Amino acid sequence: MKSLCAQAGCNVVVEGGRCADHKIERRPPDDISYRRRYMTAAWKRLRRIIARRDGWICQLCNRPITNARDLEVDHIKPVSQGGTDATDNLRATHRRCHAKRTNAERGAQCKQRQQRSSSNH
Repeated sequence: MKSLCAQAGCNVVVEGGRCADHKIERRPPDDISYRRRYMTAAWKRLRRIIARRDGWICQLCNRPITNARDLEVDHIKPVSQGGTDATDNLRATHRRCHAKRTNAERGAQCKQRQQRSSSNH
């Protein structure tokens, strides 16, 4: 049965659940590319540097990050759009705030694609 994507504001018709842009990708712990990038001692060190630089304050909601498990480092300009791991492109965020931002970006990208495809027809 076809319906609209479950992501708020997305008008893509899907067989069920979410469109490709809004599927929540759960990387398995054995995903080698993920582990190579984010499970290294260098990344963990960089994560601590960014958290200290930002005073353990979420740069999206300005509330304290109270434990390391809730800390995520957000790429201001996403790597997929040419962003880097340079410290001026990274900021400390809550896990929840980072997820909201990522979902909002995916929704915006989806809307842009819909507008481009509808203007081409």
